[in-house]
Formats: sequence, C-alpha cells, structure tokens
Amino acid sequence: MKKRLSVIFGLCLILSTVTIQATTIPDSTKNQELAGQILQELDIIKGTEQGLEEGKPLNREQAIVILIRMLGLEKEAQAFVAYGQFTDVPLTHWAVKYVDFAYQKGLTNGIGNNLFGAGQPVNRKIMATYMLRALAHTADWEREDIMAKARMQGITVDAGDGLEGITRGQAFIYMTNTLEIPQNGNTGMILGNEDLKRYRDKLSKAQFEKPNSTIPNPPKVDTPKVFKAVQLPPSLKPIAAKTYLYDELEVQFNTMVASPSKNNFEFTVDGRRIEDAYYNISPGGASIRFKFSNQNLHGKTIICRMTGLKAFDGKSVISDSTVKAEFKDFTPIKFVQGEVLNNKSFKGILSINVMPPDGHKKGAEGHEVYSDGKLMQEKVDYDLSWGGKEFKVVFKNPEVYPTKEARLKVWGYMTSPYHKFMDEADELVLDFSAFEKKEIPLPEVEEPKPAEIVVDPPKIDVIEMWKDVPVVEQPKDKKTLPATPEPEQKYAEAKQDTDIKAQPIVVTDYRCGSSTIDLYTDGKIGSVEGLRVVDANQKEVKVRYQLFEVLGYDGTPCDGFEIIPEGEDSYRNFAGYTIYVEKLYESTGQVYTGPFSITITGCLM
Repeated sequence: MKKRLSVIFGLCLILSTVTIQATTIPDSTKNQELAGQILQELDIIKGTEQGLEEGKPLNREQAIVILIRMLGLEKEAQAFVAYGQFTDVPLTHWAVKYVDFAYQKGLTNGIGNNLFGAGQPVNRKIMATYMLRALAHTADWEREDIMAKARMQGITVDAGDGLEGITRGQAFIYMTNTLEIPQNGNTGMILGNEDLKRYRDKLSKAQFEKPNSTIPNPPKVDTPKVFKAVQLPPSLKPIAAKTYLYDELEVQFNTMVASPSKNNFEFTVDGRRIEDAYYNISPGGASIRFKFSNQNLHGKTIICRMTGLKAFDGKSVISDSTVKAEFKDFTPIKFVQGEVLNNKSFKGILSINVMPPDGHKKGAEGHEVYSDGKLMQEKVDYDLSWGGKEFKVVFKNPEVYPTKEARLKVWGYMTSPYHKFMDEADELVLDFSAFEKKEIPLPEVEEPKPAEIVVDPPKIDVIEMWKDVPVVEQPKDKKTLPATPEPEQKYAEAKQDTDIKAQPIVVTDYRCGSSTIDLYTDGKIGSVEGLRVVDANQKEVKVRYQLFEVLGYDGTPCDGFEIIPEGEDSYRNFAGYTIYVEKLYESTGQVYTGPFSITITGCLM
C-alpha cells in the first residue's frame, strides 16, 4: 500500500508541473506585445498614441486601474463615492475612486501608515499579489510565499522572490495567464462568456514563444530503486483563532480545508446565535476567514462551533469542534490634534480613519462649525473637506473670519472600514486671537491758523523827483491783502484698514485630460499672467486658459484653471510638459504667487 501511494504521489507532482509549464506564457519581447494586443482588444488596457509602451514601468495606481478593468468592475468603481482612504491619494487625485474602491473590495491594503504608495513602481511580487486576489486566493505576505503560489497557479514562471521591477509588458503576461485560470472555490472564470470566447479565440491564434532554455535528457543510469515512506496528512483540527479589528475572525487549521460552507459553522455571542445572512466565508487553504456585518462585536467573545468540515484530501472530517476568540476594545474616535493654518482656515485630525455610516450612505453623521461662537452655514460661510482622519475647514468671506476662536463638532462617523461608530460627539476648539482686529488710534493734528499777510508800500517823497520818471502818488492808508484760504485737511487718508483682505493661493494638484491640463488651487483665482507651456522636447506650445469652479467628489467646490492647447490635435500625451506662470492672482487681484513652474508626470494610464 505504501509503495502504491508513493508512486501516485510522484505522478501527481510530475503531471502538475507539466500542466503549468504547458499553459503558462513565459516572458519575452514578442510575448509581451501579443499579450498586450489581446488585453487591448478586450478593453482592459488602453495605451496611448505612442502604443502600449510595453517597456515602461507600471506604478501602483495604474496597476489598480487595469486590475479593476480586468475584473469587469470599472463602471462600479467610477460610480463609487470616494472618501480618501489613503493620505497620499486625496480626493483631488485622478485615481482616488479606483483606489478607494479597490480597498473596500479587499484588492489592496496600501503600504502601511495610512499610505497607498502613490506613484511608486510595482514589482513582480505586488503584481502577483493582485492576480492572486483577482482569483479569490489569499495573498498573505507574512505567512505565504507569494511567488511560489503564483507559479503553482500558473500566473507566471518567474523565479526568485519577485522584488525585481516589472514593466507594463511583463504585467500584460501576468494578466493574460490569469484570465485562463478558474477562480478559487469554483469553476468560474474572471471573464464573462462572450469575452472569454473572444479571449480564447485570440489566444489560440497568437504565436507565443516557448521558453528558450531546454533541459537535455540525462543519460540513463541503473540505480537501485529506493522506496520512501509517505507521511499521511494529520487529522483535520483547528489550531488557532484570531480576530482582526472589529468584525473579522480567522480560524487556522493543521491542514488544508476543502470547500467550507455555512452549514459547517454556528456562531454565538452572549448566547445569541448570529444568522447566516450576517457573515461571509473566505477560504484560504489551511485557514478560513469570516467577515461579520451589522453585529456589535466590540469587546465581546465569539464562539464558533464546526461540524462536518472536511480536509482537502477527504480523509478526515471534523465531527464536532469549538473555538473561542475575543474582539478587543478600540481607540475611541475623537480629535487628537488641531492646527490653525492661517487667518481663514484650520484642520483637525481624529484618532483613526473614519467614513460615513453603512459604507458611504450619509445621513446619521454630521458636523457643525462655529466662528467666534456663531454657527456658520456650510457652502455659504465655509467649505469643509475630509479624507481619512483629517477634516479641513476654510472660511469663505472676510466677514466671518474668526478673530477669537473657531470650533468644529462632529458626530455619527465610524471607523474605516471596520464599522465602529463614534461613542459620542467630539469637539475641536482652536485659538484665533492672533488675528484679532485692533483699532489703531489716529494722531491728533492741530489745524494751522492761516497767516495774516500785510504789505506796507514804501514812502515816496512827491517833492523829490527823478528825471523822466513819472511819480505816482501812493495811498496814504496801508492796504491789507486778502487772507490766504484755509487749507483742506484730509484726515481720512491717515487711517489705514487693518483687515486682511486677501491671501496668496497656490497650485495643489493637476489632472490631465485627453486634450487639456487642469490645475487645482486652494482658493479662487482672479487671473493668470505670463502663462507659457513647452512640451517634452522643449518646444513652445501655444495655449490659452480658462478659470473654473467645480464640485469635488465630496460635494465641496474645487477652484483652478484649465490650460487648453491651440491646434488640431484632439489627443495629447502631456507627460513631460512644463508649465510656466509669472503671476497667479487671487480673486480680488491684490495678491499674487509667482513666478513658478510645474512639470507634468504620471499622466500615462
């Protein structure tokens, strides 16, 4: 019996290796081009006027976008209400909807410290992680060898730890291989029936290159046969249970589990059974994750009873077993920091990332803003922007700028994405007394008295005469000339207004369209002077600009100006363009910023 098992086990290993090598497309320049053409015909990648640019690197935002397209979720992502999960992907970022949507779907976790890693290049391990998650597999960097798992699934034949960089063309091969693999837990494919038919038709016609290296057949050597004992897998049993934040439970087993269902589990909390509709199962080899919804598990102990659960080899079954796990307390949601930015704006930072209740359904959450004790009206007196754990308030009119204190009160928000509500409302109070208006006393000015001017004519002796000079007798009485008029005193000119009427504004972000460049600013623009644009070859581009004010994803106004190249080109790749501005005036025309320049990077999708 042991001999038979050994032979069968060896044959299984040989057959599995042959299958992967036969179906997995290896990396080569020609294969990258063919894979890119197939993905482009399926509308998964777009390319540019320069082509698919297989040799260029791929950054994290671009990888997320093509991953979502591959899964057929782009329309859902575009309709998603972004909320700024990561601090380096704000609401003004071109990919914020895709990144926030991917985070909610469990496709990405970022790089830690509430950062996504925007603009950072993708390596092979990251691309393999995205493909495994697309196939509903786990991709735990701490407990799994990601590249080994990707090779086993047929995603790639790349060796090593996957820390080398990856180009767009190499990513195309990873994606093309993945589309041919059934998703984990079922026989379904990523593509729908029509797209799958088109994909396989294109795949069968493409002349992909095979691996260059061939292994010669070794010479036959007569060696004695050695039969090794096969270690049978242990009986299935749970070995650990772990909770994650507020609503996830992971149960680990001593061996791989086969196709678990809700019929195998029963959960109770405080003697109350959790209905099947309020949790989902995510199998992952030797562990199972459970995600609960609409359950108050904060600080409570959950009991999981398992019955009829089978091992992957089908040789052992859990008849009846129970595990317990505790959901620990969390940091309450409250303000931990506040900062006065200038005389018209401030920000507050909460202890943890938050979002509106029920994912993105607004209603139960709210806020209030006060200036010097007076309740302000949103959109009229101030604008509020929010992303992750940061709230920012900008007062719109000088008449409501605080001169003593500003207050922000919030309530009803919950943690992101683990649905713990605020225990109670919290308030942030900031001191604005440094901007208090002070009356400047005018100096006392004494009005000068007009001087009296008197002219005494000289005495003329009428008896003594000069020859040939006529003598005119002067009047005997002194004559007083008219008084000099009193000068007009303009005291109003001595008084100067101490109110701050305008602040410099700066460019905070940009976004490229197919034929325009949009520059976003932190305030309303009056005019732009000295605007010049040169392309990547330092060639002058004739342009004009147009001011705009649009609503952002969270409903707050966004100000800026649009740069429109003149000419017949309907599409431009603005990567490498440089914009020069001599003076950028704010709306009142009193203050400007400049000169400055901005070089466009990262427009490629």
